[in-house]
Amino acid sequence: MVKADSDSQPVLRIALTSDRLPTEDLTDLAERAVVDRLTTVSGVGEVTLNGARRYAIRVWLDNEALAARGLTTTDVEAALRQANVELPSGSLESSNRQ
Repeated sequence: MVKADSDSQPVLRIALTSDRLPTEDLTDLAERAVVDRLTTVSGVGEVTLNGARRYAIRVWLDNEALAARGLTTTDVEAALRQANVELPSGSLESSNRQ
C-alpha cells in the first residue's frame, strides 16, 4: 500500500514527436524549450522528461598506440571531458520574443 497525495499527481502530459528530428535532437528541444520553461511557471512543483535520448559516443582505444605515445586511458578521458563543454551563450531579443 502506498500513501498518495492527489495534489502531487501529474496534471499535464506532453508528448513530442517529429518526422524530421532525430530522437536526440527532439530530446534537446524538449529540455531547452519545454522543461526549462515549465519549471519557471508559478505553482509547478516538478517537471520530468521521460523517454529522453542523450547524445553519446563510443570510443575503442588501442592500448599499444596509446602506450607508444605515452598516453593512458585517463588522458583520453580527460581530453574528451575538456573538449565536451556546453557554455551559456546569452540570449537573443526581438520585439515579441526573448
